[in-house]
Amino acid sequence: QAPEGELFFIPSVILNDDGITLDDMTVQDIENAAGAPVSVVSCNPLDYLPEIIALIEPENVA
Repeated sequence: QAPEGELFFIPSVILNDDGITLDDMTVQDIENAAGAPVSVVSCNPLDYLPEIIALIEPENVA
């Protein structure tokens, strides 16, 4: 179980078009295993940095 307030990021490239990993896990499966929210982000730094910043801005944090 992850500490409260943890947020994990996974690159979109690990998911197929159906949102499944090579080992048949969904994002929900990964969240359940991690015990924390998981956000899928781009693999391109020019894309994922703004995505991560938007996710961690105070109005988006529960």
